[in-house]
Amino acid sequence: MKAFWQVAILKKEPSKQKWFLPTLIILIIGSVPWYRVEGEMGNVLFGFPVWIWTSIICSLGVAILTAIGILRFWRDDDDVS
Repeated sequence: MKAFWQVAILKKEPSKQKWFLPTLIILIIGSVPWYRVEGEMGNVLFGFPVWIWTSIICSLGVAILTAIGILRFWRDDDDVS
């Protein structure tokens, strides 16, 4: 885990992080319920179909990942080291 944070502390553009874009794409693809059979209700969790919870969790993941990319990795030319 220590090695991860040493790499993550580097100030690079989010798109230059090897894990950033693939993770973002996987979360976006996972949020679309393309894997469901048309017309099938599926399992229900807390009154909502499971695919809705999957979509909400993936959307939160995209939001958190975007915030990490902006706050931790993004570097403007105006920033002073």
